Amino acid sequence: MPNTQLQLIGELRLLYLQEKKEREYIQQVKENARLQLIKELCILHSQRERELKFIHREKQLLQQEKELKRYEKEILCFNFLNNLHRLYQQEKGRVYNQHIRPFIEENSFLNKKTLLTYIEKEEEERYHSKLLAKLWNCQDNIGATLLADFLQMANVEKEWYQMIEKSSYMIIPEQPTGKQKENDSGQIDLFIKDETHKWLICIENKINSKVHANKGSGRSQLEIYEGYCKRTYSGYKQLYILLSHSNNKIYAQQQNGWKYVDYYAVMKSLLKYSQAHEIVRDYLKVLYSILFRSEEFN
Repeated sequence: MPNTQLQLIGELRLLYLQEKKEREYIQQVKENARLQLIKELCILHSQRERELKFIHREKQLLQQEKELKRYEKEILCFNFLNNLHRLYQQEKGRVYNQHIRPFIEENSFLNKKTLLTYIEKEEEERYHSKLLAKLWNCQDNIGATLLADFLQMANVEKEWYQMIEKSSYMIIPEQPTGKQKENDSGQIDLFIKDETHKWLICIENKINSKVHANKGSGRSQLEIYEGYCKRTYSGYKQLYILLSHSNNKIYAQQQNGWKYVDYYAVMKSLLKYSQAHEIVRDYLKVLYSILFRSEEFN
């Protein structure tokens, strides 16, 4: 009996040792498998890091390439602009020598001051209106010609300046229009009419101001003056001009029938008479001052 027990114990011990050995083997296999997995993961991680570094480097190279191309374009653009500026300077010099220098040398008197400059009235509309009324006066030997030339520069229909040279008209500065509606009145800066041949020219004159509306009626100056002329001189042929140094073109466009003319047209119409009439010569100095004061011919 004891031998049987010992034998049994021996067998159990062997089984235990075998099972232990199997467990240790299994554990070793699992450990090796885990280590292998970790090793493979580390390898994959390293590969991924290299791939990411490569991708990042590629992006850097692409960005550098883009910046290089942009820089090349900027250089080309700069060279183009530099060449264009050089051509502009050459062309400016050519135009100056061909047109501006001869004009300034021929009309050097334009840089001299006038009486209006000394009394600081060269930008007041009333003084311009009075001077124009004097210059365009048909009683003067060239007054009608000056007015006709102005209308020609203003691209007015040919019949107007042909008609003016053959008629005797009167010019009224600041012609009152009377009260048409409540608080609706004004003064036409230059009112030119020929009662014999039944025609009139209404000129609203602006230097640095804008066309304004009447506070009472809300109607613009142009509407008021046109209404006065059509009501009072219904049988007359009529011409409406907005003469302006500041940009008032939009007001003439809004009011049908009004022609917009700038002060360059006035100056161009008078230039050829600078030697023939002292007042023309003096007024041209005023026009040159307000039209070209800010210009630099370097």
